[in-house]
Amino acid sequence: AMVNKKHENVFFLNGCPLPHNVVFTADVEQALQGAEIIAIAVPTQFLRGFLTKNLPALTKFFSSNPSTPVIVGSKGIEESSLLFPSEIVADVLKGAINPKNLAALSGPNFAKEIATNRLSAATVASDDIHTARKIQGIISYPSADCTYKLYASTDVIGCEVASAVKNVVAIAAGTVQGFGEQLNCRAALICRGMAELTALVDKMGGKGYSLQGLAGVGDMLLTCSSEGSRNFSVGMRIGKGEPISKIMANPRAVAEGVATARALKALSSKLGQKMPICDAVHAVIYEG
Repeated sequence: AMVNKKHENVFFLNGCPLPHNVVFTADVEQALQGAEIIAIAVPTQFLRGFLTKNLPALTKFFSSNPSTPVIVGSKGIEESSLLFPSEIVADVLKGAINPKNLAALSGPNFAKEIATNRLSAATVASDDIHTARKIQGIISYPSADCTYKLYASTDVIGCEVASAVKNVVAIAAGTVQGFGEQLNCRAALICRGMAELTALVDKMGGKGYSLQGLAGVGDMLLTCSSEGSRNFSVGMRIGKGEPISKIMANPRAVAEGVATARALKALSSKLGQKMPICDAVHAVIYEG
């Protein structure tokens, strides 16, 4: 594979050499050998299919490694079920994995900055604080050259709802910038987007205070204020008048927030929760 040959993901992380002990494989059983921790970052709309396809290998692994923690980095809401990523993993792997070993990862992280060892931080949330702290200890190892800091939490709901909603709000933020609006407007939109997020998390039983941290306001600020965010960039293109059909024609340019906007509309309607900014993004993308 090109990644193994060049030790670089030239499509998504061009110019960021990977360590030579990082080996790419399409064989999940091979990838699981000797795993101390499992990280899953498959796009949400494809996550169930990936897990179902590889269920035999995953079941075999967990039967002999039942305490291995699983960290889910996927963002969004599955359109068919309205489940969040860790819920999808728990659903497909029920009976094979202990739900206490599941965790969600979220925070203001651009992959290229992490790949080039720029200082970054995120939240790792699990229903079992011991799982969150175990993952924290593995990834945020205490040393002078550690550049990635994790903070442990038990608010999985808050973490995953925040990571989904902020992508939709980021499309709105990019759109108003594409219209030509300035910083006052964007600041107001981010604040009102946080209000919509907080209300939804409260409705779903999450912990509102966790939204003051990295998974909430931290990720919202980064995603809604930088062209390095695909969601923000998609919004800018919409605001400048580019047809959504043209934007979505390039699979690599399509941001997670596009699919999430439709799932979020269905979820908020089901819960009876008003989300005017997110509803407006849905209307622009899907209702013309």
